[in-house]
Amino acid sequence: MLQEALIHSFIWLLGLGFLLYGTKQITRITQSLHDERNNLLESEERFRSLADTAPVMIWIADHTKGCTYFNKVWCDFTGREHHELIGNGWASDVHPDDLDTCIQIYERSFDSRLPFTMEYRLRRHDGEYHWIMDNGVPRWLNETNFIGYIGSCMDISERKWSEFILKARIELSEYALKHTMDELLTKTIDMVEVLTSSSIGFFHFLGDDQKTLELQAWSSNTLSTMCSAKGKFDHYSVDAAGVWVDCVHQRRPVIHNDYAAIPNRKGMPHGHAPVVRELVVPVFRGDLIVAILGVGNKLCNYTEQDINAVSQLANLAWDIVITKQSESALRKSEELLRSSQRMAKIGGWELDITHQLISWTEETYNIHDIQPDEIKGSMEHIEISLNCYNPEDRAAVRNAFIRCSEKGERYDLELPFTTVSGREIWVRTSAQALRNGEQIVKVVGNIMDITDRKNAEETLRANESRQTKMLANIGDVIVVIDQAGINRYKSPNVKKWFGWQSEELVGKSTWKNVHPEDLEPAQKFIATLQSLPGAVGTTECRYRCKDGSYKWIEITLVNLLDDSEIQGYLGNYHDISERKKIYSELHISEEQSRKNAQLLQNVIEHFPGVVFWKDTESVYLGCNKNFSFGAGLSNPEEIVGKTDFDLPWADNEAAKYRADDREVIEYGEARLHIIETQHQADKQIAWFDTCKVPLYDKLNNICGVLGASFDITDIKKAEDERLSLQQQFYHAQKLESLGVLAGGIAHDFNNILTIILGHCFIAREIIYSEQEYKAFFQQIETAGNRAADLCRQMLTYAGKSQPDKTNVNLWLLVDEVVKMLQSGLKKNVTIEHDLKLVVAEIQGDTGQIQQIIMNLIINAAEAIGDNNGTIKVALAKILVEADQAEVDAFGTVVKAGEYICMEVTDTGCGMDKETQKRLFEPFYTTKFTGRGLGMSAVRGIIKSHEALLYLNSSPGVGTSFKVCFPTQEASVYTKTASTALTTLDESTGTVLLVDDEQILRDMGGNLLNTLCFKSLTASNGYEALKIYREHSSEIDLILLDLIMPVMGGIDSYQELRKLNRTIPIIICSGYNTESVEDVISNDIHARVVTKPYNPLKLKDVMVAMMGTERS
Repeated sequence: MLQEALIHSFIWLLGLGFLLYGTKQITRITQSLHDERNNLLESEERFRSLADTAPVMIWIADHTKGCTYFNKVWCDFTGREHHELIGNGWASDVHPDDLDTCIQIYERSFDSRLPFTMEYRLRRHDGEYHWIMDNGVPRWLNETNFIGYIGSCMDISERKWSEFILKARIELSEYALKHTMDELLTKTIDMVEVLTSSSIGFFHFLGDDQKTLELQAWSSNTLSTMCSAKGKFDHYSVDAAGVWVDCVHQRRPVIHNDYAAIPNRKGMPHGHAPVVRELVVPVFRGDLIVAILGVGNKLCNYTEQDINAVSQLANLAWDIVITKQSESALRKSEELLRSSQRMAKIGGWELDITHQLISWTEETYNIHDIQPDEIKGSMEHIEISLNCYNPEDRAAVRNAFIRCSEKGERYDLELPFTTVSGREIWVRTSAQALRNGEQIVKVVGNIMDITDRKNAEETLRANESRQTKMLANIGDVIVVIDQAGINRYKSPNVKKWFGWQSEELVGKSTWKNVHPEDLEPAQKFIATLQSLPGAVGTTECRYRCKDGSYKWIEITLVNLLDDSEIQGYLGNYHDISERKKIYSELHISEEQSRKNAQLLQNVIEHFPGVVFWKDTESVYLGCNKNFSFGAGLSNPEEIVGKTDFDLPWADNEAAKYRADDREVIEYGEARLHIIETQHQADKQIAWFDTCKVPLYDKLNNICGVLGASFDITDIKKAEDERLSLQQQFYHAQKLESLGVLAGGIAHDFNNILTIILGHCFIAREIIYSEQEYKAFFQQIETAGNRAADLCRQMLTYAGKSQPDKTNVNLWLLVDEVVKMLQSGLKKNVTIEHDLKLVVAEIQGDTGQIQQIIMNLIINAAEAIGDNNGTIKVALAKILVEADQAEVDAFGTVVKAGEYICMEVTDTGCGMDKETQKRLFEPFYTTKFTGRGLGMSAVRGIIKSHEALLYLNSSPGVGTSFKVCFPTQEASVYTKTASTALTTLDESTGTVLLVDDEQILRDMGGNLLNTLCFKSLTASNGYEALKIYREHSSEIDLILLDLIMPVMGGIDSYQELRKLNRTIPIIICSGYNTESVEDVISNDIHARVVTKPYNPLKLKDVMVAMMGTERS
């Protein structure tokens, strides 16, 4: 028990001790917190004192994003009390356009608790907005306790204004490049409005007299929302303007910040925007004010800073205006030049002297009649162009070019020119040098076909001479009279009719020579013309001759006062003295009038076209028989009272006819050669060439319209046929170009394949065993042979692969191919035969014709696809008569004669027109697999056999191909029997191998050694001749490439034959062998071999030829 009591006492004492210790600690902590609070208060007081005296605006926000403090600078700047700014009150002074962005940055920074910088406009106490840069940094009580942000703001308005003005200068300069002067001025005013926070703006020009104003532009905002006053481009006096022209009187910028209080202000015109305050800045050039830019209605007062900004942009805008005006004047001059040269063809060229490269534009190639790929080297352009000039001009052109490229002298020459194709034209060639510092780096120039201009000049000279003679001898005097009645021109024949010299009348009043009794009517006549530009009229009066006598003349004048070249009345004086004399002696009887009317009716009725006339409402008043026939009327009288909508033509045609009538009546001008359609009464559509002229009554007023038309339906049909033939010609040209490309590729590719297959042969014969060869080289050789087959197809398409023609029984060949393919076709495809045994044999290449049959049948099966369908293969003999000539699918004219026709017809998917157009293009295919060469090869084979192709296809119906081979008398076609295949044995002689490609010479030498021949090599024909002269006793055979630089295969062959008539020569080609065979056809010691060749077969040919030569 005692022990327990001791334990309880100990625990009580221990608790009492802890209680006394805790009380002491709490007292100490409380005192510490009190001290820290006092220190914090003192610290905040010191901060506020420092912040209020800082030169920047300072703010503090707590962690809730609400602002708790703004320093005195902020309050003074905004004119707000501190309590008005607390929380989000500060945001009410931010510019409305910047507020959303400002709040987003502010709140996003609180979320990320990262420092931020933002720029916005803040309203100053006077209502003006200033640009502020606001930098905020997060506040932390410790490393983890975020308590808000503190920030400082600086006024950056000066910097912003400078940036804005610089940006505006750049933007206006760029804007001026693509916009009109009016758009530029509006853009300038819009920028000034933004810069000065204004809402109205204008731009005036001031004349050189410093008294005449012209309004050029309002700002966009002024026009759209504030002002509807008229006056753009109107001229008015400075004295009549309001107080805003004080800037002109005082010759300095003027600010009216209280517009309503100005004592001498004038009222605004109707529709003008109300003005509260304004700033007007004059633009000086020298001592003259040339323009005035004004803005108004800023929310606060305008300042000197506004004057500076407006002045800078106004001066920049004026500089650009002057530039634009100069450019406009230049463009007008250039347009006059272009209009006279519109039909000229101009090409450009450039020589890079540093890199020795020359480039031509496409038109330069066209002028030379040459294609870019026909010129091998860059600098070869110069020689080709130089050789087109006449021999006597080449030295002058060359020297001018050299002086330009070496000394920088420009040249401009006009010379006769003969193109590469032989066209004789005239060209203008010019060039100038471009420098980098003192060094000439480039020469640029152009060449222009001026043949038309030269011809036109020659024609013009002849016409001017003819016109001078005509004016001197025609019966009427040509005159130009200005608005004041002064003679500005009298044609030279005025002396012939009236005795005056032209110079005696020009510059003097025309009324001085008009008879006094006729003066007033003549002047009234001209007055009636004056008010209507283009008006034409005729009057009569007596005109005084130089000898004092008077002649009656008929004056016809047209009002061309608005014409910049005439600026007066253009007309003619026609001497009617004799007519007046006759009229005075003889009155025209009523019978004569009737006869005249009848004569006119006869003329109209026998007019070869149609004639009609209507009133001013387009109601028919009459027509001739031709017109009534087309309209389905029994006689011309039935047309009276009808309109175009009452006749058989379509509604759109009738509407167009009436619109044309209205234009003739309203403008008083003829509409000539209107090409239009017309639905006739017989339901046919005819084409007409129509002319319409106004009809005038006795008072010279327009009372209707007269029309005459010619039926040009046959001409239009002929034109359509011509366009169709032209399209066929363009298509044929396109296919021919593709053929040239395919042939060129195949030639180069065959050279490459010769190297590949040659090395494979060497590897098989002397390097590797049969097993090793199969492992390493057999796939290469197989691929090479497949590529060679592809090249043969390309050459076939290009028409460069000569068929190996024999007598071919087409029936047996078709039957054999059909049986071979039938087993490989799907079961859903059925082949039907219609092979007549009475067909004659044809001359052709069995392998190539077999390729046509296989391609057509396989394509037919693929067109049927998975559906059930039938392929019909037929043979027949047809005879084309001489008067049945037509063209086939390739545009080939069908010659008269007998043909064997093979037709392959399927019930497959068919082809649309677009597919048919492209069907024979190389590499075009509608399949997921394949090269797209099958049908292009078919085209080449058909062309090389002088055969024809007919194609008929409809989508969803099927397709029919008909190939027609011309029949000939069967000829005995023999070939030189091949010698028995030889095997590799001991040396069989020495061969001179001639090829321009080093890799082919290296491979060829190794191949000849493998075939047991010794070899010598040459890189071209000249080198071959030299080697042969030195080693003629050693050389047994020459292996000669066809296409080489310096001296090609044909030329080399001919030169070698001059040295030795019997030396065996084999010419090798990866391209066309036809030209070679024509040359060597009578030479038993020459052969041609195509690349890539089989080495063993090549050896057989070589051994046989050397044996023939030795025997």
